[in-house]
Amino acid sequence: MAYAAYEVSELRNAFARIARTIPQYQSVDTATLVTALTKAPLDELDQAIKAANAAQFAEAYARLTQACNACHQSQNHAFVVIMAPETGIFPDQDFRQISH
Repeated sequence: MAYAAYEVSELRNAFARIARTIPQYQSVDTATLVTALTKAPLDELDQAIKAANAAQFAEAYARLTQACNACHQSQNHAFVVIMAPETGIFPDQDFRQISH
C-alpha cells in the first residue's frame, strides 16, 4: 500500500499543477472543477490505503476514474478515457510491502 499512497500524492500534485498552469479553461475555473470532482475520491483512496482495505481501494479508484472521465467529458475531451490497467504496467518492478 506504500506505493498506492505515493501515487495518490503524485495525483494530488498533478491536479494542483494543472490548476496552477491552466487556471481557466473554456471559461471554467480549473481548480474549482478539479477539486469538486476529485477531492472526495482521493480522500476515499487515502482512507482505503490507511485501512489496507483492497475492496474499498478498488471502489474509490473506480470513483476517481469516473470523476476524471466526467471532467474530460465536461471539457469536450471525451476521447480521453481513463481506465484501470488490465495488466501490470511495470513488468520489471515488484511493488511489495516493506517492513521498516
